[in-house]
Amino acid sequence: MAKKHKSGTGQKRVVIGENMKRIKAAAKSIGAKWYQGRRIDPWDEGLAMGRNKRWILKKIKEGYEIIDIGIDPTRDIRSKFYAMEKQVINEIDYPIIPYDTI
Repeated sequence: MAKKHKSGTGQKRVVIGENMKRIKAAAKSIGAKWYQGRRIDPWDEGLAMGRNKRWILKKIKEGYEIIDIGIDPTRDIRSKFYAMEKQVINEIDYPIIPYDTI
């Protein structure tokens, strides 16, 4: 597992979860980063998913703490991107910190 690095007042952190508004607000509140995908026109879900997967793997390799805000209870359909991130993280047994425990 990647070694964690100190950054400023604490660990380097990224926030994952459903709903980019929620993710961005949570990340800003704790000084963390979040995935900021580039525009894809025309839309290509496979390309977007691949970019997101490479990003989460890079953050894991760099030793970032992963803060999870979880699902958005107002959504009727679960996020495929969040599900993929969780699957990648779970497959390598990388620790996740629930946002409500910070």
